Amino acid sequence: MSPSVLRCAALPALCTFLSQAASAAPLDVLVPAKTLVQTHLAQPINSASAHQGDSFGFVVAQNVIVDNLIVIPARAAGSGHITEAHSAGKNGHSGGLQLSFDFVYAADGSVIPVSHDQQAAEKDRSTLGTYPLAFIPFVGGILRGLAAGAIRGKEVTIPADLKIYVSTSIARKVRVDSVKAAAPSPAPSSPASPLPSPTPARTSR
Repeated sequence: MSPSVLRCAALPALCTFLSQAASAAPLDVLVPAKTLVQTHLAQPINSASAHQGDSFGFVVAQNVIVDNLIVIPARAAGSGHITEAHSAGKNGHSGGLQLSFDFVYAADGSVIPVSHDQQAAEKDRSTLGTYPLAFIPFVGGILRGLAAGAIRGKEVTIPADLKIYVSTSIARKVRVDSVKAAAPSPAPSSPASPLPSPTPARTSR
């Protein structure tokens, strides 16, 4: 095969490669402040063993998507610290916890500050109905653990599978690959089954 034929044959492949490279160019995506992030603790936290100043890890539960790109992926790690902890007392006082969520890692490895603010607390209130209220979220970037009613005087445990929302504290740009970070397309919905035709009523003769 002549060199000219080889060059012509290589051109389509080269154009395809250049097109893919251009489409995969990194993009800077702005994650707005007050973006909600659904999380859960990496490990349960119990008032009997927790201490003020201890750090704790949490995990992003769902992809955070901006402009159809994943800016904070599911399973991304985050970190917080315990601002107050006391175990249950002998006089019947319940155990208590105060947690502060500090930051989460974005898709490019950068750190985005977060907090459990009023917006996050309101979102939590709409989703906590299925869980025993062993802890109560409140405004101010903190979650306060309280034992109440039948469990008064016992320790408080915040389970690892409890979904907790946090909000991004500031707007921050995240650099993502426009191809790898593309949000998955929603699964097509199956067509509804046609309703059966009504059976014509029989008339008596």
